[in-house]
Amino acid sequence: MGLFENFPYANFHELNLDWILHVLKELETEITNFVAINSVKYANPIIWNITSQYETNTVVLDSSGNAYLSVQPVPAGVSLDRKEYWTKIGNFSALWDSVRSAITPYDEQHSTTASVDHKAGDWVWLENDLLLITKNINAGDKYVEGSNCKKTNVHDLFVALGDTIANDVNTISSKLQGEITARENGDKALDEKIVAEAQARAEADAAEAQARAEADAALEAKIGSGTIHVINVRDFGAVGDAVHDDTAAFQTAIENFQTNKTPIYVPNGEYRITASLHLDTTKARRLQMFGENIYATILRSEANTLFDFVMPDTTTTQESYIRNLTLFNVNTEGVCMNFKYAQKWVLSDIIFRRFTSSISADHAWTFTVRNCVFGQNDAASPSNVRLLEQANSWLFDSCDFALPIDNTKTAYNVVILYSGATIKFLKCNFEGQRGILINPVNAVRYNVDVDACYFEWMNGDCITCEGSSTAHTESLSFKNCYLNNNEGATGQIAMNLSYVKGLCVLGNTAVRYNDALIYSGQGNISGATIIAANVIDRSKMSLLKGTSLYAYESGITAPTEGNHTIGEVVYTISPASGSPVGWVCIETGNPGTWKEFGTIS
Repeated sequence: MGLFENFPYANFHELNLDWILHVLKELETEITNFVAINSVKYANPIIWNITSQYETNTVVLDSSGNAYLSVQPVPAGVSLDRKEYWTKIGNFSALWDSVRSAITPYDEQHSTTASVDHKAGDWVWLENDLLLITKNINAGDKYVEGSNCKKTNVHDLFVALGDTIANDVNTISSKLQGEITARENGDKALDEKIVAEAQARAEADAAEAQARAEADAALEAKIGSGTIHVINVRDFGAVGDAVHDDTAAFQTAIENFQTNKTPIYVPNGEYRITASLHLDTTKARRLQMFGENIYATILRSEANTLFDFVMPDTTTTQESYIRNLTLFNVNTEGVCMNFKYAQKWVLSDIIFRRFTSSISADHAWTFTVRNCVFGQNDAASPSNVRLLEQANSWLFDSCDFALPIDNTKTAYNVVILYSGATIKFLKCNFEGQRGILINPVNAVRYNVDVDACYFEWMNGDCITCEGSSTAHTESLSFKNCYLNNNEGATGQIAMNLSYVKGLCVLGNTAVRYNDALIYSGQGNISGATIIAANVIDRSKMSLLKGTSLYAYESGITAPTEGNHTIGEVVYTISPASGSPVGWVCIETGNPGTWKEFGTIS
C-alpha cells in the first residue's frame, strides 16, 4: 500500500532512523559532559607538548585526536598517562566517523568513481560531501553532479522523507490522522535534533579546523622530535646540577631506549659525565636523544670520548639522532662523538665546545649535520671534524666552524682523509686558522662540494687538497663562497690544490690574499676544469698560480699587475670592430707577458 507494507503502520524503526537518533544522543551526551566541566580552556597550541606546563582544566589533544583535561596544574615533563594529572575526555575523530557510517555505509573517501553498484535514492559520502544518487549507477561509473547525483544533507533528506510520508498517509484514509499527526510531530522533533546536530557539528568542525591548523604548525616544527612519548633521564637518577655524577643515569636511559624505542628527553641542567656513553651491541643499534633547550641543556664531559659509538663491522648503528644540546669538554683534549660503522644519523642544533675533535667518523654513511656550532678549543692540534675511511654521503648544512684566531697555528677546521664519496658543505661559516683539508692518502676521494660558505679570518688556505697521482681528489666544486684572509697571517693562498681531477671554481669572492686565489704547484689539476666569474683583489693577488691550469676571465685590457701564469686568457668586455678578441699570457710573471689574439672584423 504505497510506502507502507502493513496498515496501520507502526514499525517506524524499520526506516533506520533509530540508529541515527542513537548516535545523535551519544554526540549530545559527549558535548553535554564536555561543557559541564567548569573553567575549561584550550591550550595554545592545542597539541600537547611534554616540555610545556599547563594550568588546571586545560584541554590538549594528542596526535590521534584524543582529548585530555588537566585535573591539577601540570609541570613540564609529565606524560599524558599520568592519571593524577590528566583525564581523557573523548575522541572527536572517532565520534565523527561513527556518525558518517550511521548515515550511510557507502564512503568513497577521495575516489570520484563508484566502487559498487548504486540504486537511485542511495546516499554516498564523497570527501566531506553527502551525495544523493538520482539515477542507477554501475561500479566504475563516474559520479557526475547534476547527472546521476546531487549534493544534499541529512536535514534535506529527512525533510523530503517526511513530506513523502505525509502525502502518502493522506491518501490512505482519514483514519490515519492520528498517526499522521504523530509522524509530523516526530519529524518536527527529528528536524530540531538534526538542526541542533548540524549546529554542534559546525561548531565542532570550526574548533577542529583551528586545532588542526595549530597542530600542523606545531608538528611541522617538531617532526620526529619525540615529545609525545619520551623517557626522562631524571627518571633514571640524573640530577643535572654539574656536581652529581650523572653517567650511570644516562647510560641506563640509553639502554632503555635500545629496548623500548622511546626517545630520551633531557631537561635543562648541567649533567656531569665522567665516562664514555655507548650503545649495547646486543640490543637495537639506535639512539634518539634530545634536550629541552640548546643553550640550557648541557652535558659536561670529563671522559676521553663522550659518545663512543664504535661498533663491530656487522652491527652498524642506524636511524638515530641527537639534537638540542650543548656538549662541553671540561679538559683540553678529548673527542665528543666517535663513530665507526654507522649510518643514517641526524645531528642537529648542537653546540660543541673545547673538544680536540667534535666528530670523528670512520665507515660512516648518510649523515646530516645541521645548525651545529663547533666552538673554539684549546687543544694543541684541534680539528672540529675528522672524516676518515669511507665517510660517505655527509651533509653539513648551516654549521659554524671556529678555531682560535692564531697566526702561529695552522690546524684545519675539517679534515677529510682516505677514500670515500660525497661530502657537501652548504651555507657554513669557517673562522680561524684554516678551513678544509682533503688528503685521500691511499685511494680516491670523490665529490666534495663547498657551496655558499663564508671563510673569515683564515690563516691561509680555505681549502687544501693533497695526495698523489694514485690518491687524489676527483670532482671538487667550490662555488659562491666568500674568502677573507687574516691580514696578519703568513698564508697567502686561498685554495691550495694538488692532484685534483675535475674542478669547478665558480662565483667566489676573495680578499686580502697577497699571492693567488688558486695555487697548483705540487700536482696537476686535470680533467674538466671550470674557473669563472670569481672576484679577486687585483692589486694583491692573481687568479691562479702554477702549471697545467688555465684561467679565463673578462677585462677591458690585459692585466697590468698581479702574478699570472702562462696560458691565462682574458676576453675583452668591450668588443668593437678592429679590436682584439682578448689577450693571452705567454710568459709567467708579475704581471707576465701578454699578447693580443684575434681581431674582430
